[in-house]
Amino acid sequence: PKVSAPTLQAVQSGLARKRCLQALYRTKGGTHPKATIIHPLGLLVRGPVIYLVCTLFAYTDIRQLALHRLSEVNELPETRRQPVGFNLQTHAAGEGALLQSQGQVRLVCRFNRSAAEHLRETPISSDQTLDEIDGGNQVLVTADVENDERLRWWLAGFGSQVEVLEPLSLRASMRDEAERLMAAYAD
Repeated sequence: PKVSAPTLQAVQSGLARKRCLQALYRTKGGTHPKATIIHPLGLLVRGPVIYLVCTLFAYTDIRQLALHRLSEVNELPETRRQPVGFNLQTHAAGEGALLQSQGQVRLVCRFNRSAAEHLRETPISSDQTLDEIDGGNQVLVTADVENDERLRWWLAGFGSQVEVLEPLSLRASMRDEAERLMAAYAD
């Protein structure tokens, strides 16, 4: 996803100067951005997406906002608040542990055309290729990606609209999960 230069500059300045930010934020799937007061704590890069680790308004729970969904970012004169005991390295290590990475893999999937459409705007890697197959009804997606829990969750979210072809270990993992899901719904 593309992050505008003014957005990145304002966020970096707010982080460096420990200042609050005022911005518009559009949630995933949302159509209208909402005005938000942000207390920036750091940046995390997860695959192709940069996240702003922060708290919002007067709340103390840690959030991660996708930078490409921010717009009209302005630095405020108020000093940002940092939750007691918060440490960015500890937070990042905890998030990383949840992802259970197994390293980079070459992902090859067959998507229904409509399910693959968003990949034209938001590629999953810089080397992603999209090739129409089956008379344009399906799209063969090939990309080098991190093989972690986030990838499996993302793929599972497409349900029957995606079929993992490679790597074979990921295909087997997705098949096993589908079998467990079927067993959970068996009467």
